[in-house]
Amino acid sequence: RYTSFSGSTGTLIASGSLTAVNSQATAERLMAYAEIAGVPVLAVQSTGDSHVSLYDVTDPANPQLLATANNTTSSNANANGTGQVVWGDIVGKTATLYAMNTNNGIQAFTVTVPEPATLGLLALVLAAAGRRGRRA
Repeated sequence: RYTSFSGSTGTLIASGSLTAVNSQATAERLMAYAEIAGVPVLAVQSTGDSHVSLYDVTDPANPQLLATANNTTSSNANANGTGQVVWGDIVGKTATLYAMNTNNGIQAFTVTVPEPATLGLLALVLAAAGRRGRRA
């Protein structure tokens, strides 16, 4: 939801839809936001199958899918729908993203945002950082 607040009054401005731009957006519940090289990026993880999606939210009412990836080798049930997504270090155009889906381990990604072109963001590369999730 994209809202504005004045004192104790909130106003809904618009509602963006992740499923409108990403057919895999089912069960995407865990979220983390960061600005990487001036690009506002929303990372969202699915509690259903552990995939991680990245969205450009320059216009919050019209999010744009940048990339989707999954480092897990299996998908165990997460009946509670719990976990966490956290941005780590951000240096220039590169950031580290950690994503944990309960019962499925922790994923780590290196996210690199190229310089934006005049007509907008050209691409976003989501690459496995060579680190795999571990399960106890």
